[in-house]
Amino acid sequence: MKPLKVLFIRIAGFTALFLGSLGIFVPLLPTTPFVILASFCFSYTNPRVAKWLRKNRFLGPYLENWYAGCGVSLSYKIKVVLFVWVGLGSSIYFVDPIWLKVLLAIIGVCVSVHIFVLRSPKRAIKKEENYV
Repeated sequence: MKPLKVLFIRIAGFTALFLGSLGIFVPLLPTTPFVILASFCFSYTNPRVAKWLRKNRFLGPYLENWYAGCGVSLSYKIKVVLFVWVGLGSSIYFVDPIWLKVLLAIIGVCVSVHIFVLRSPKRAIKKEENYV
């Protein structure tokens, strides 16, 4: 790869990683797409960072579920929706215009529905069942 292209992809990777990390704490800023984009960028320019991302205890599960096509567990969905509503609830409490409160509530409902519509992982087959 050309050095300028590598530099551009690395900058895009670190920007996506920053936004994805920020998305953990900021409601309505998605985490998973940014972390996937960062992993994609680093897989071409810095495999060591890509490997670190997959092993990271906070961001790694997003990537592992994405690459494995597993979906999102129910407990994780509940945690995400609760976190979204805590953030949105505080935002709704502190804003004045009623139209903005209603807009935030509608966004919260749409995000919650989207999260719960995501595919859930199938139950794993127990190893004992495979033995005769």
